[in-house]
Amino acid sequence: MLTGPYGWGSRRLLARLRTLEGRGLHLLGRVPRWRLLRIMQAARIFVYPSIYEGFGLPPAEAMACGIPTVVSRSSSLPEVVGPAGCTFRPDDADELRRRLAGLLAEPAAARELAERGIERAGRFRWTRAAREMEEIFHGVGG
Repeated sequence: MLTGPYGWGSRRLLARLRTLEGRGLHLLGRVPRWRLLRIMQAARIFVYPSIYEGFGLPPAEAMACGIPTVVSRSSSLPEVVGPAGCTFRPDDADELRRRLAGLLAEPAAARELAERGIERAGRFRWTRAAREMEEIFHGVGG
């Protein structure tokens, strides 16, 4: 399943993806938050092939749901998933295929990645971010 809105420059990509619908790909577009959570909880693997992210909230959410997470090795994503996720070069489809095949062939490795992901996602809490920002502001102001 592929969720999310289609943005600038994605018309050609969407046309290519539609050719895969007959082979099992489901293009859902933007879905309500409650449905997205259910989709994530049912997923075997979460893949986030983004080229640029300021933080990468969707991979953190996937890890919190206990889903083995695979992200492109770009921007902030390797830092977000750390040792709790797999990475691939965003321009290397074969590397992505190998990562996915490996996780599907090795359920124990996928479970371990999911468990590490839950622990890693626990680091990303709004209360912790607010506390750390407050400490920074006090340090600068005072």
